[in-house]
Amino acid sequence: ARPEIALRQEGGFRTVFADRVFMRVWLLTALLVAVCYAQYHAAFPAFATDQGGLSAGDLGIVFAVNTFVVAGAQLVSLRAMAGRRRTRGLALVGAAVACGWGVALLAGGLGGGAGALAAFSLAMLLLALAETFVSPTLPPLVNDLAPDRLRGRYNGVSTLAWTTGFAAGPAVAGVAVAGHAEALFLGFIVCCGFIAAGALRLERRLPHAVNLVPPTSTLAAK
Repeated sequence: ARPEIALRQEGGFRTVFADRVFMRVWLLTALLVAVCYAQYHAAFPAFATDQGGLSAGDLGIVFAVNTFVVAGAQLVSLRAMAGRRRTRGLALVGAAVACGWGVALLAGGLGGGAGALAAFSLAMLLLALAETFVSPTLPPLVNDLAPDRLRGRYNGVSTLAWTTGFAAGPAVAGVAVAGHAEALFLGFIVCCGFIAAGALRLERRLPHAVNLVPPTSTLAAK
């Protein structure tokens, strides 16, 4: 058995933190939250209303796009991932978030108006689509990596990755407020590249059964 699997048979938080495969998932999660979710209410609004020229009402429309896309596409993305590898879905998340920040960066140069509103809405649409592919990938991956008696601890430590990302996000977003938004958004795009590459590298370390999203028939049965 691989060392990571043997370690998971012991127990305690020491076992959780010693699980190198899980810690790779943890780092990818924290990075994704820091450059995506945490920026919804940090860098994105500051950039869109300052350099992007959007009004508060326009910003409300952009966030409404996010809400409707997530609500409408969640089940579609779940079915699209059925029978596929979770790491491929996570790589797709990284690519979609990178595209979203790229479009937002371009939108900031349009000088406001209807064009900027449409471009920022497209950026939020891409971020929302990425968000819908997180549900069938990261949380189930953590659950399937964990042995039964340590599942609560694995999930607890996994939650810490989300809180770490949310704590780091606003601090990083201060760069945008300081007038370096372009550099910040380019940094987000580079980080998304690391997420996609890290997900594909993780694929070689995961058992096929752990990495595979159950087929649609199995999901329906549950």
